[in-house]
Amino acid sequence: MSEPLLGRIGRVARSMLGDPKANFTVMTALCAPFALALAAFAIDEGSIYVERREAQAITDLAAITAASNINNIEAAVVTT
Repeated sequence: MSEPLLGRIGRVARSMLGDPKANFTVMTALCAPFALALAAFAIDEGSIYVERREAQAITDLAAITAASNINNIEAAVVTT
């Protein structure tokens, strides 16, 4: 009769834990999802920062335009 599944998994795990190359593989497999999640979070935060800066630049431009054309505010608002 063949070896039970859990026994086979245990044997493979023991042999992998004894090998330094296998230790690297196991640690990489365990850490890779966290590293990918951290990279995705950093990319999202970067894009939020860029969008916020663009919105602030547009708001600043509108304020400067309105302040420079205080007598003709209606036309300045429409063109911005």
